[in-house]
Amino acid sequence: MSFLSSRLKPEINISKNKKNTFPGPYGILRVVARLTRSERFLLLFLALVFLVSTFALLANINNNFLDKVPVEGGKISEGIVGVPRFINPVLAVSDPDHDLTELVFDGLLKPAGDGSYVGDLAKGYAFSPDKKTVTVELKDNLTWHDNTPLTVEDVIFTISRIKDPETRSPNKASWDGVSVEKTGDLTVSFTLANPYAPFVENLTVGIIPKHIWEKIAPSEMIYSTENLNAVGSGPYAISEIGETGSGIPEYINLRSWKKYHDGKPLIPKIKISFYSNEESLVSAFIKGNIESLSGVSPKTGKLLESQGFKTLEFPMPRVFGVFFNQKNSPVLARKEVREALEASVDKAGLIQSILMGAGTSLAGPLPPPFAYKNTQSKTSAEEILEAAGWKKNADGIWEIKIKKETLKLAFSLSTSDSMELKSVADKLKESWEQAGAKVEIKVFDTSDLNQDIIRNRKYEGLLFGEIIGRYPDPFAFWHTSQRIDPGLNISMYSSSQVDKITTDLRQTIDTTERRELYRKLGEGLAKDMPAIFLYSPHYLYIPGPKVSNITLGNLSGSSDRFINIHKWYIYDEPIWQFLN
Repeated sequence: MSFLSSRLKPEINISKNKKNTFPGPYGILRVVARLTRSERFLLLFLALVFLVSTFALLANINNNFLDKVPVEGGKISEGIVGVPRFINPVLAVSDPDHDLTELVFDGLLKPAGDGSYVGDLAKGYAFSPDKKTVTVELKDNLTWHDNTPLTVEDVIFTISRIKDPETRSPNKASWDGVSVEKTGDLTVSFTLANPYAPFVENLTVGIIPKHIWEKIAPSEMIYSTENLNAVGSGPYAISEIGETGSGIPEYINLRSWKKYHDGKPLIPKIKISFYSNEESLVSAFIKGNIESLSGVSPKTGKLLESQGFKTLEFPMPRVFGVFFNQKNSPVLARKEVREALEASVDKAGLIQSILMGAGTSLAGPLPPPFAYKNTQSKTSAEEILEAAGWKKNADGIWEIKIKKETLKLAFSLSTSDSMELKSVADKLKESWEQAGAKVEIKVFDTSDLNQDIIRNRKYEGLLFGEIIGRYPDPFAFWHTSQRIDPGLNISMYSSSQVDKITTDLRQTIDTTERRELYRKLGEGLAKDMPAIFLYSPHYLYIPGPKVSNITLGNLSGSSDRFINIHKWYIYDEPIWQFLN
């Protein structure tokens, strides 16, 4: 053995037998103590980076395996303008009526966000091959808020009350010619005299309880206290009605219905407060008395949005215009006057100055995408009136001599006390008076306008909005048979040509054919000028900062915001995915 090998061998044997160990705490401290000050700072920095990175990595891994799950709790406090009178889907007329009805009652079907319809109280629906019969099957174990079972008899009873002329239901026209039959314990069939394209929309009307309303005659329904103390089957039940000293509802408290067929709502309580006008509504919001607002004017909505409040904006299938009751005003019965008034209106200016751009100008009776486009050249109001023999008097007001009488261009314009409509009315008055007319604005409380003025047709000009719906059916608005309440022909208009068009629309399913009929309707009304169509507004909703999962899809009216309210929530909590 060489000298070199004899020197290395013991060391090799020792290294094989030596135990490899990580330095203990004292060893680490000795190593650190030998480091320079700058080296110790670098080591501390690297240790901190390691710790922070480790915690961030663990947190990220944890979050990847967590879901946020909505949980029950919280309360909605919302304010609306107006007071409900009919929390009853058979009689509901005003926005407050429809809002509360949507919360308390359910229909057989409800609209989906994509424009289709899905089951609500019903599992679904099916058309017969000839499109004249629709059959629906109810869900199992449906109950009213008083725990009485909801049955097919309730469905048949509801439709019979709508169809009864003594009930004076605004929905009656949609059900004329429809027969209803029980075809099984849970099934009911609707038979139509002719195919009716928009009929599925009919099945969204709320169902009322037979065991309560059968005790009340159809002619007495509008006077019944059950219209406020409503018992429904919807996601929320009425728990308290707060009234003023004069007995007018001031607020309504609702509680979630634990037996709701689509699952108990996640928000247990809702308080809806009622205000006489938008000014008092916004004042209550600023003071914190309410947390959400519905149906505010675009000017208010845009202002609140600029201040950081969450605002939702969606197109609304409504038509706002001035509807002429020619029987109550000789001057408005003259076509050239109506044409001159229309020519004096700056519709684009109205939308920009009052709606803050949240609307679409209209030339006909339907909103986009069905809106009529008038391609005729526009003539000034002065040219129209002069051609018809009108002259301005010393006061600058147009007048015309008819036999021995002098007729002045003067009339009244009635509307509700909503901030938006009052502003529009003022703008119209300004434009028309600049053009040589004399206009008196009459402003009414929304409920009074509906019940006393519109129902009794006590107006000359009426600035008002019509809810057209997801699937436009203009029959109720323009057919001759609908001139008298509860019909909605508020222009008291009569035309055999338009009667045929609106009747054909109810029987035409083909989309191309319907669009052609919509065009003809626009032409017919443009020729006769029974109304000035102004704009189709966008809907602004301020839901409050806490509420989540609000989906506003294919709205028909403002109350449709509540269609999926049982899925709204305020609170959520994290949960591991495998436990969800």
